[in-house]
Amino acid sequence: MISKGKDRALAIDLFSRSEFLATLGERAWTTLARESRLEVCEAGQVLIANNRPADTSYVLAEGRVVVYVDLKPGRHCGGEGVALIADEGRIFGWGPVARPDHLTTSAWSVGESKVIAINVGRSPFSGTTLLLFRCLAASLFALLQKLGLCPLDVKTLEHLTEPSMLCGLEEWMSSYHSGEV
Repeated sequence: MISKGKDRALAIDLFSRSEFLATLGERAWTTLARESRLEVCEAGQVLIANNRPADTSYVLAEGRVVVYVDLKPGRHCGGEGVALIADEGRIFGWGPVARPDHLTTSAWSVGESKVIAINVGRSPFSGTTLLLFRCLAASLFALLQKLGLCPLDVKTLEHLTEPSMLCGLEEWMSSYHSGEV
């Protein structure tokens, strides 16, 4: 957990500049910062291995991270791709919102990096959690389109796969309350 001080201020600043988190507002950023931790990663350090940890999402604070995505073929989308995450404030780690039978991801640090780890699965469910859930889904959708794994004319997340690759809110809540997340 990020205590009050410069690490919390860094997290809030990154959230406010993040393409997908900026719209949440200061109250939500503060809540997310309380549920987060700053991690310093060495070159080659694995952050995500085949969706594990599935309850954690990350925001890049400094450095570069490579993300591998394997989207199982669906009605409109599918394939494998690799992306370099190098923009401060970029969010990655979609395990909390993606069904592992439809999407797996791995991520590792290129050189020394710093990330804010948001433990989504351990956060108390709230409006902020729901908003974060939507931000994660939007960032995943944008990356899939950028990698060419999903056509640009697919306009909604429900079009990605059949059935949807995203965990439904009810499914996530059920997993959260049963301790599976």
